[in-house]
Amino acid sequence: MSAADEPAQRQEGTGPPARLCTVRRLGRDPGLAMLAYLGLSLAVTWPLARDFTTALTGVGDARHQLWVLWHTREALAGREPFFYTSLLYYPVGIPLTGHSLGPLAGLFALPFWPLGPEAAYNGTLLIGFWLTGCCMYWLARGLGLGHGVSFFAGVLLLIAPRHTETAAAGHLEKTFLGWLPLALLALHHALDLKRSPWWTAGAGVMLLGALLHSSEQFLFAAIAVGVLMLIALLTGQRAERWPTLRRSLLVGGSAVLLCGPFLALILSTATNPAITVDRYLESFRHQPDLIQFFLPDTLTSRWLGPLFAGFLNPYVQARQETSVFLSWPGLILCLVALWRGPNEAKTWGFLAALFVALSLGPELLVLGENRFTRYELPVILPYALVTSLPGLGFLRSPARFMLMGYVGLGIAAGLGLQWVLSRLDRRFHLPVLALAVALVLFENWPQPPPQEKLRPVPRFYQQIAHDPELYGVFDLPIRPFRRLDYSSSYIVYSSYYQIYQMTHRKGIASGYLSRTYDRHPVFGDLIENSTRSRTAQPDLLVNGRPANPYAGVEYELTRNHYRYVVFHKPRSEYREYKPGSWGERTAREFIEGVFAGRAPLVDDELVTVYAVRPLTDTALLTVTMALGDGWWSEIEGSAETGATWRWAESPAQLRIYSPVSQTAQLEIVPALLYDPDDSNVLGEQGIIQIAVNDGAAQEFAVRVGEPLVVGLWLRPGRNTVTLAWPAGNFRPSEVWPESQDQRRLSFAVSRINLMTRSGGGSP
Repeated sequence: MSAADEPAQRQEGTGPPARLCTVRRLGRDPGLAMLAYLGLSLAVTWPLARDFTTALTGVGDARHQLWVLWHTREALAGREPFFYTSLLYYPVGIPLTGHSLGPLAGLFALPFWPLGPEAAYNGTLLIGFWLTGCCMYWLARGLGLGHGVSFFAGVLLLIAPRHTETAAAGHLEKTFLGWLPLALLALHHALDLKRSPWWTAGAGVMLLGALLHSSEQFLFAAIAVGVLMLIALLTGQRAERWPTLRRSLLVGGSAVLLCGPFLALILSTATNPAITVDRYLESFRHQPDLIQFFLPDTLTSRWLGPLFAGFLNPYVQARQETSVFLSWPGLILCLVALWRGPNEAKTWGFLAALFVALSLGPELLVLGENRFTRYELPVILPYALVTSLPGLGFLRSPARFMLMGYVGLGIAAGLGLQWVLSRLDRRFHLPVLALAVALVLFENWPQPPPQEKLRPVPRFYQQIAHDPELYGVFDLPIRPFRRLDYSSSYIVYSSYYQIYQMTHRKGIASGYLSRTYDRHPVFGDLIENSTRSRTAQPDLLVNGRPANPYAGVEYELTRNHYRYVVFHKPRSEYREYKPGSWGERTAREFIEGVFAGRAPLVDDELVTVYAVRPLTDTALLTVTMALGDGWWSEIEGSAETGATWRWAESPAQLRIYSPVSQTAQLEIVPALLYDPDDSNVLGEQGIIQIAVNDGAAQEFAVRVGEPLVVGLWLRPGRNTVTLAWPAGNFRPSEVWPESQDQRRLSFAVSRINLMTRSGGGSP
């Protein structure tokens, strides 16, 4: 029966019902398939559509990914370069080529900006989901699969757990996976000797698209392209091997030509010693257990996940980075394809298996065990070799390789489904297709993604947005909690200030990017992930008086062209920053230390704003000293003698700010020393090493209770004095048994006094 006969038969009452014909058209009409993917995307991401203009869909990384979309819009308007920004870590700036999300995603957001930033983000996420299904459909169709089977393959990738999890985590760079199937489709056409050789350039264009969207996706696509080219060379007929090799070389050449310039920019960021790039050791924390590939989890399977939670949860190390369930119908159909399907099923099955192996991480983990046999040896996996290659140390989440693994699985499963349909009467095709799609949706239907409402923008930021001059705005608090974790990192927390920057367009002191500075490049002694308070310490003196920890801060703000300090008031509805928090206390300490006695410029329900006083005369500045790395925050004391001391690890640092070059003397009074020959015994004397800035360390004899005075040469600005105990650190078990205290402490001091000619201490 032809399609033209269907209306007449329905009119006569002899054909299938109209509803059934509409469903059948879905399997043959690409337009209806695209519409179905859009409906599925709306359903999977719900309540995105309901709150399209009022809340971001996803938490965690959503804010700074929204900033990247905004930056692309600014770059297109000519206000910012595409691959660098001076607005973060102002005025030094930072390259954007190390960030996970590239500028192409910003194009998806452009139509939605008139509706607000929430709509720009949600629109990008929705388009990413929708086009992921569409692109997988086009790959399957390009490989010769039927319309209905191609629709199934697109559904399998769209609903894949590693994909739907990205909506909840705010991983916008992984919501659109279309470049992966498009690169493989272009490669398929490029290696088809009956097609134009210009498809080899098309493959390079698709790889460039992947690179400009996400460097990780480029890596996945490049590996898959290389593997498929190698398979084509090894399995092709002898007469076709040379033409296939020639086309493979053209694909590689076009990829190098098109992607080379941007890869060079990425390499320049990766080789910048100030930027933290290599994070491969985090892979152990994010690697999935083998059992996770075969059981659905609660995050990405609303109905089946709870059934297996009790068994699976003890083996899940990082839930949001290890959702790798393979799909039971997908696995069964893949096995069918390998058993009875066409030869190309083996190629796609191998591709899926390769990326499953890569996604397992550096070593095999099975039911929580990573050591096997009586020798307790690990099983090293391909991921360990890949991340050992130059330039690939940035990889830290092995399960992300499953993004390409699901592409291979989807095509292999589609080939298996097509074989099954070829053995059935046509009247069973639609029910079997519908059942396959329904089973995949049922097992993988995710929990509703969480949402985040953006904080209200202060009126002050709306006012300075009209000021065309570029300068810095210093936001407080720097960190919300004293404890150190993801949400309290100053890097992560600064993403709130990036959202405000989208209004005022001025420089801010920090910024959340995938790869950022190891040490803050502008305010390294002020902005850091540390639990130390900057209040005056009674044992830390400058010229005999408690050191003012904020001396010189306003001068540094002036010198770096910051015009305002903005204290954001805590609110009960803020998740991380509530009234009475440590972040509020430290922010008020900052305000009191820098602006004591001065009236604010603005004080409303959201912010208190202080104008930075232009301070250029260094003669008005005082020397200050603060504790650096290695010091125990609390001061201990003896109830019997009244003596106090502060413990230090070796090495421990002192940070000294000097307005001018000058000589100084550092007085240190040791309180407790561990015997270098016996780390469990307190000694009376020993050797301490002291180095200033990058100079060589000098050794000095010290005795408990007796002052050690050392001459220093201070340069203008920041200076670092490093104290080291040659014997290293120990666990003093006699004083603190290991069962009670695991601190690695080696010496303690009762007083540190910096003596200078230029004065200092509290003003």
